[in-house]
Amino acid sequence: MAKNVIDLNKMTPDAVKSHILSKTATSPLTIYPAFATIGFLAFWFIFNAPWFFTLLGGLSFVGGLGYFAFNYFTRYDFHRNAYFVLLRADTEREAKAKLKMISTYLADRNFEQGSSQVQKLQDKMQGFRDVLEAKFDEGEMAYVRYLTVAEKAQMKALENLEQVVVELKAIDNIDTDYIQRRWDELQAVNDENSGLSERQMEEAQSLETRMELYDNHIQASEDLLSLNEKAMTEIDKLGSKLARAKTSGAGGFRLPISGDSGR
Repeated sequence: MAKNVIDLNKMTPDAVKSHILSKTATSPLTIYPAFATIGFLAFWFIFNAPWFFTLLGGLSFVGGLGYFAFNYFTRYDFHRNAYFVLLRADTEREAKAKLKMISTYLADRNFEQGSSQVQKLQDKMQGFRDVLEAKFDEGEMAYVRYLTVAEKAQMKALENLEQVVVELKAIDNIDTDYIQRRWDELQAVNDENSGLSERQMEEAQSLETRMELYDNHIQASEDLLSLNEKAMTEIDKLGSKLARAKTSGAGGFRLPISGDSGR
């Protein structure tokens, strides 16, 4: 199966912490003082330099460590927001490409249920974003939390649609019109001769097997689309909760939402 549009594990609290830790630990203002410390201490040790080189090394180390602590703990929310913005940009770009591919294939195959669901999914996400942007600014954590939950549902639906394409491609070369026509011909021979030859019976069994394969993949595709209807309902429910939530000022209540990426 094709790779997911987004790795949802990147949105877990542990993944967020790992990303922010890596980003702050590799910041130039964290790394350069560490190298400076090593340089000062090496110079003092090798050349028996004055004691103030040791002092400079210690100050560099403390400065780098202090900036790391400030950057990680004080600016944690800033880095978390920036990380989610980056993930959403990647998600939106890849989702559009996937949706275009899926929509084109399903339309070419005249799989109306699937192609119409692609459009519905796009419309629902756009409607959700409209409500979200009317309630919050993009930089607010509540905006990130709500959008993350909705995007998880969207990504799961896209994964299911990708699998629908895989299911249908597996039966692209099964010609059901030919199978039905040949089955009718064999049925006519059976009625005329009161039976089929051994070769004709093997052929009839092969036709039946191919038809069963076709029906199984169609059923699997329809089951996946049914799961997507549940996902789209969750997006509708989340949008309804969001539209009715009171968000005015500090006296308002905290928005009830799961999926908080805390420290």
